[in-house]
Amino acid sequence: MSKKKPFFKKVASPLLLGLLLFMGSINANAQLGIYEFTGAGSCPNQNPSISVQPANAVFSSFTAVGGTCNIAANVFQAINLNTSNNINLGEYFSFTLTPNSNSVLKLDSLKFTHFAEQNQSGNTWNVRSSLDNYSSDIATSLITTSAQTVTVNLSSPNFNNIGAITFRIYVSKMQNGGYWNIDDVATYGTVNSVPNIPTNPTSNSPQCLTAGVVLTAGATP
Repeated sequence: MSKKKPFFKKVASPLLLGLLLFMGSINANAQLGIYEFTGAGSCPNQNPSISVQPANAVFSSFTAVGGTCNIAANVFQAINLNTSNNINLGEYFSFTLTPNSNSVLKLDSLKFTHFAEQNQSGNTWNVRSSLDNYSSDIATSLITTSAQTVTVNLSSPNFNNIGAITFRIYVSKMQNGGYWNIDDVATYGTVNSVPNIPTNPTSNSPQCLTAGVVLTAGATP
């Protein structure tokens, strides 16, 4: 007479696999830090610190180069921005993420919310990074007068196992005198430890016996 297998044995493996995949997904998309700009605004700095610094890495202050700071609470706001159809490489919003010693970054995405005070056909934002000296766009899209949250995909190998990186956000074809708001600038990914470099291997050579030479490694790479 055959015995029936317990029901949980049939479902345990798929459930466990699903749980592991879910937990892995959470880890891969963990928020490293977010600039919320909470509080009363002031110039030239609009509450520029990251809300909470991550473990094993440091975010710089959020800064603006060019344009004019415009006081506003709970957002980062600037006026007199680039009105040209083309990117002005001397005007940008910026922040830097630096891993601690013996750590590297694996980035997944960059997310932020933004809108312009005045509608201007063709005005755009562009995100670039220090990895190629800001020579090409990672992402770009239109700016509107309605708040929109955008996600910039950073899942390519270029953003895996890297050191310090600076992101710059450029805007172009803005209405003269109109402001641009940016808020909740968040970076997602993980900070990973660099494996220790093992010591040089040693051997008991030379030997003339049939036992041969033994090579010994003192650590695991």
